[in-house]
Amino acid sequence: MSNIHNLTQLICEKTQIDINDLRSKCRKRKYTYIRYAIMHIAYEAGFVAKDIGIYLGNRDHSTILIGKAHINEVLINENYNAELLAKYRECLEIYNENEL
Repeated sequence: MSNIHNLTQLICEKTQIDINDLRSKCRKRKYTYIRYAIMHIAYEAGFVAKDIGIYLGNRDHSTILIGKAHINEVLINENYNAELLAKYRECLEIYNENEL
């Protein structure tokens, strides 16, 4: 992926989430879980936490690291949060299918 916008737009289209809702301050699970997945994928792809945070609604870099930590926890312990794990896997699959 060439940038965070492309990654986010692609995942939002495939998961039928409005990008403005994703970037908002809303804490509904359906947005939060997709946000966490994007945070983790973007960070692992080499984007800086500060830039990811700015793009995802002016969130602090520490918020990005916390989101990444949530994903790491479900990757270690699949029983930790099955719904979050499923959303992460869905987003990762979308990313892997469309990586440039």
